[in-house]
Amino acid sequence: MFSTFRWASATAALIVFAGFGTASAGPDPSAKCEAAKLKETGKLALCTLKSLSKSAKLGEPTDTAALAECETKFAAKLTTAEAKAEGQCPTSGDAAALAQEVAGLSSRIGDNVSGDRFIDNGNGTVTDTELGVIWQQQVAGTGCANCVDENRSFGGLLTWLGGLNGSSSATGLGGYRDWGLPTIEELQSIVDCAELPCSFVSAALGPDPTPPAVGQTLLVSGTTSTLPLSTIPCFMVVVLDDGTTDCLDETVLNGSSRARVMNNAR
Repeated sequence: MFSTFRWASATAALIVFAGFGTASAGPDPSAKCEAAKLKETGKLALCTLKSLSKSAKLGEPTDTAALAECETKFAAKLTTAEAKAEGQCPTSGDAAALAQEVAGLSSRIGDNVSGDRFIDNGNGTVTDTELGVIWQQQVAGTGCANCVDENRSFGGLLTWLGGLNGSSSATGLGGYRDWGLPTIEELQSIVDCAELPCSFVSAALGPDPTPPAVGQTLLVSGTTSTLPLSTIPCFMVVVLDDGTTDCLDETVLNGSSRARVMNNAR
């Protein structure tokens, strides 16, 4: 019995020893760095939303200094995580890009819970919670598809829409490829004509058009009619100069008028 006990004890010791010898070494530096960066990104989101929450509670503007402090701490933590990985981190030097994504997401969350009609989607589009549509977001200047002061003939407008929605457009605008001209009523709902010239009702839609030296500033709709004593179709527009609506045929739109277009996905 004694020999049997000694043999069993020795066998158990060997098993324990073998177990220690094959124990896992733990996560590799690459995985540890990835996990650390995800954790710190989560902390940045929490820090950002806490700051936005405090401003909302006090009814004060966003505390930009507090947000900057959140991002500074975040950048330092990411630098430390990447240094510990000794070059084996899956990504590096992306603190600013990650912080920008967190800021955009936090802003959109803030818009959602605030009950605002217009929500900036952060991709060149704006969700209209009242109408249930998505508007094109415009930017200042000329020379680009979304520029608020870009002149387009009616034919040029249709060509642009066709290209935006066509098979050659991989992502369209904001990931959508079903854009079209809004109705005249939808256009009227996004402009404020209490003071002339009319302006957009929300800064989220983009800057207001610059009044032209010659001609009128028009928002073109997809609502059609026919001109008096004619079968020629015309397109309803909002005239931002005086707040009126009019129905203009293609020849007028191609003339001295400057077209302003907002598109929505249906």
